[in-house]
Formats: sequence, C-alpha cells, structure tokens
Amino acid sequence: MKKLLISILLTLLILAGAYVGMAWKLGQDYEKGLATRFERWNNQPSVKELGVMAKIDRMEHGLFSTNAHYNISSTLLPSVKIPVSVQVKHGPIINLQPARFQETHTLDNDGLTNLWYKLTEGKVPISMTNNVTFAGNNKMTWELSPFSWSLADQRIEFSGLTSHVNIDSNKHMVGDYTLGHINVLNRQNVILAIRDLKGNFDTHTDKIKSGFPEGSYLAEIGTIITKGILQLNSISLEYKGTQKGDIAHITQPISIGKIEVAGDDMGSLKALIETENLNIALYKEIQEKLQRGDKSAALDILTNDLLKNKPSLKLDGQWNTNVGKIESNLKIVGRSKQPVGQEILDHIDHLDSHIAIPKDAFIKVVDAIWLINNTSDKETAHAMAQNIWETLQKDPRAQIFFHNVGNTLVSDMTYDGQDRITINGKNFTVAEFLNTALNPKKDTQPEQQTPPAEVEPSDQVPNASPL
Repeated sequence: MKKLLISILLTLLILAGAYVGMAWKLGQDYEKGLATRFERWNNQPSVKELGVMAKIDRMEHGLFSTNAHYNISSTLLPSVKIPVSVQVKHGPIINLQPARFQETHTLDNDGLTNLWYKLTEGKVPISMTNNVTFAGNNKMTWELSPFSWSLADQRIEFSGLTSHVNIDSNKHMVGDYTLGHINVLNRQNVILAIRDLKGNFDTHTDKIKSGFPEGSYLAEIGTIITKGILQLNSISLEYKGTQKGDIAHITQPISIGKIEVAGDDMGSLKALIETENLNIALYKEIQEKLQRGDKSAALDILTNDLLKNKPSLKLDGQWNTNVGKIESNLKIVGRSKQPVGQEILDHIDHLDSHIAIPKDAFIKVVDAIWLINNTSDKETAHAMAQNIWETLQKDPRAQIFFHNVGNTLVSDMTYDGQDRITINGKNFTVAEFLNTALNPKKDTQPEQQTPPAEVEPSDQVPNASPL
C-alpha cells in the first residue's frame, strides 16, 4: 500500500514538474512570438505607408503568467504614444481547456487616453482577448465600452461594440459583431442615429492582405435616422466575392425594408451590383498607375490586358412605392478585342439598359429628395417635383432617351459594340447618336405637322425628338 501511495505521489510530482516546466516554456515562446508579430506588423507596406509602429516597452515574465507593455506611435506625431498593456496566462491548461496561452490587450489610462477613460467613466475603453490553442486556432473577443461625449449643444452617445473573431490554423476567419446604437444630437434634435447594427463575415486573412476580400460580409441595421427627416428601416448590405486564379466575381445586394421622409412612407428599395470576370491583379495594377498619375500606362493595361477576359458590370435597382415602382437595369460587357479608339464606347462589347419611371412614383421620390436636401415645406417640395416632371416631358434631350407609355417614362437602350445604338426601337450610328444627344434641336422635325392657321404661335410646343 505504501509503495502504491509513493508511486502516486511521485507521478503527481513528475506531472506537476512537467506542467510547471511547460508553462515556463510556453511563456518564453509567447515573448518571442509577440516580438515577431510586432516586427511583421511594422514591416507591412500598408502600415509603413501610414507610419504606424508598435514597439515593446518591457516584459515581466512569471511562471504561469506574463505582463507585457508596448506603445503604438506614428511618424506623423512622433511625440504621441498610445500605451497598451497585455496580461498573459500561460498554458497548457486555461479555463479547464488545453491552450498555449490567453492574452488580453487593454488600453492604458495614461496621458492621451485619459480623456477616453473619463468618457467611459473609468471603464477600459477598448480591449481584446485572444485564446490560442495548440492547433494554432485563435479565438478573439473585441470590446469597445459605451461612452457619452457632450460639447456645447452637441452630444454623441455610443452604446458599445462587441465582436468575436475566430481564425484557424489555415487562416480561415469567421466572426460577428453587434452595436446597440450611435446617436449624434444637437440639443434634443437627432442629427444622426444608427441603431441595432449587427453583422458577420467569413473570409481568409491572406485574401484580405492581397487586396481582394474574398468571402462574404453582411451588415444589418435596424434603423438609420438623419436630420430627423429621413428614416431608413431594416437595412441590409451584403458582399460576396469569389476568385479563381486572378479572376474575381463580386456580388453586392443592398436592401432597405422601409423608407420614411417627414413621416411619409416612401416604400422599399432593392439594388444589386454584380461584377464578373474581373482580373484583380490587373485591376490593382491600373489603380497603382492612376495613383502615380500615369494615365497612359493605366489605359494600356486596360485595353491590352484587363478587357481580354470580357469583364462585366451589372446594376439592378427597384424602388417600390405605394403609387408605383421605379426600376432600372444596366449591364455592360467589356470589349475583348483591341479597341479602335479611346472613347468609353470603344471599350464596350455590349450594353443593355432599361429604365421605367411612373409619374406618381417619380413625383413622390423627387418630392422627398427635395424636402431632405432643401428643408422646404411639403407643398413647395411637391410643386418642385411636379415642375421637374413637366420639364422632362418637354425637354428635347430627355425625349431622346425616354418615351411616355401610360404616364410612365420608359427607356430601353442597347449598344452592339460595333456602331449601332438602339433606343426605344430607333437605330442610330454612334456618330448620329452623339450628334443628336449633343444637339437635340438640330435637324429635327415634329412627327406631325399642324397647319399654322389652326394653332396660335404662342401655344406651339416643338417636338424636337427624333424618335
């Protein structure tokens, strides 16, 4: 029996010694890893461009825990340093689960950050806790504390934000975030309010660094209020990106469940932006050329390389009001062959567009937009909307693109990539179309001639449309 007890005690002592030794070793590994992470961060091109740098100030290494302190600074303001503390728990067991370590980064209450601590009433303004497993998985929780900031008659209210991010050993990243509200007030009047924000994402960290965020991103907002006049409810913003080699396909659906202007129901809105066959590497190269001011080189890459894959852009939109639906569809396909010139149409292989605008829906929407932008009374805004509609009915340039079908302005247009443009069933060469669009009154005749004796000259409205 004594031998058994002695064997158990020896086993426990060996295990305890091994645990302590492993905890010490994991602490050393953490210190080296933190220094490597900062070095990698500081050497990233985007970080260097911003001039931001993280530097370890000191380390306090213990048996089962480590305390680290570092500063974040910028070359733009070299005298300003943001202090951050890290509390680290060493593995191999943390919270009854196997783990390499658990680190918690918190913003220190010192100098520049003291004001933020006052706004949060002493709570840590921002913190991040990360659990790292032996398999290399990271489980992070980010928290921004609530605060309220008043200055004269203005006040900002922030409810706090929480985000969870998981990154596995293959750099696959998924996460979510929630925010209760952000209110910007002038006295008691709402300047801007964003309420009930939540979202999620699923992507790969390498794709983010490459400049193309492959994966899916979703943001849902309960309510947005601006100026106390415009209110948007049930908003959804989505992004989906896939990539094969350098070729990307991007889909961006947008929806607003309900739009209100000055208490009036303006209906709902849906939109879709879709890009296909876009060579991301060449697109980034064009952007870099343009940023350096080299437009000629950017155009060469566009015409000789990027357009070979026939990239396309699709835009669809529907605004559903209680008096009609405004709809718009556009699809443009890039030219795969060498263009003959440098005009926009020279780079297009095919174009299709459709627009339908009912009169009552148009007046209702323009009425609301005018009211928001000009803070007019409703009667003035409504009269302005009516006036714009009447002007569109008579304007020669508008008549080139639209024809009236049952009190609905309709436009159907196609371009075949050669030299033919068709608008509402009428065919034009590109030269004819440009000449007509730029000079709508030139060489145009009314569709029907009315005897002069039957119509007073002051009442004549010339029909300048070639359609």
